[in-house]
Amino acid sequence: MATRVMMQLLILVLVSTIFSTYQVLGERDCYAEKNLVKQFCILTLAKGYNYFPPITTCRQVVYQSDTVCICRVLTREDEATINAAKLVRLVRECGKPVPPVGEKCGSKYSTHYCFK
Repeated sequence: MATRVMMQLLILVLVSTIFSTYQVLGERDCYAEKNLVKQFCILTLAKGYNYFPPITTCRQVVYQSDTVCICRVLTREDEATINAAKLVRLVRECGKPVPPVGEKCGSKYSTHYCFK
């Protein structure tokens, strides 16, 4: 009887551990990548200026980044200095994925053709 209760308890703990570990692994942290893109691509992304073609270092950083995740974690504070629409243009030019239609990149929503 005691063995059966211990086995049930052990199974319960194992199952709950599996589900909680899966949720933690599902959360991707790309804040460091976002900061690198902001740092190395500021000339391209700067708010209030025309779009400036990205330098090689900027392209390399974007190419190595999870751009969909960066769009997801882009805050209004980030958008005070960088333009989300320029970020999407840069990401597309680098051949990286952008959020699917209906998703956001910062405060901008993706449509079929562009971000609004």
